[in-house]
Amino acid sequence: MAYTKMSCLAIHCIILLLSVEVMMNIPSAGATECIAGLNVEVNCRRSEADVVCWIECQRRFGPKAKAWCRSIGPGYPAQECMCTYTC
Repeated sequence: MAYTKMSCLAIHCIILLLSVEVMMNIPSAGATECIAGLNVEVNCRRSEADVVCWIECQRRFGPKAKAWCRSIGPGYPAQECMCTYTC
């Protein structure tokens, strides 16, 4: 069973490395934090990010980056992986 979970995790990591990045940096009022949207496959619980989103955020923006999810639009079930990090 653990081998299967490890295989799935390895596959997700490979997908992350090969995914196309769609990123937009939005500086906040103090310009100390930025927000980026990442094009990775996520399974979110409301605004709580999954492990895939956390790993990708921290890989790209460092260990202090915070991952969260947002809905793509009203009425759409799809969600997007978002990262908040120091600019």
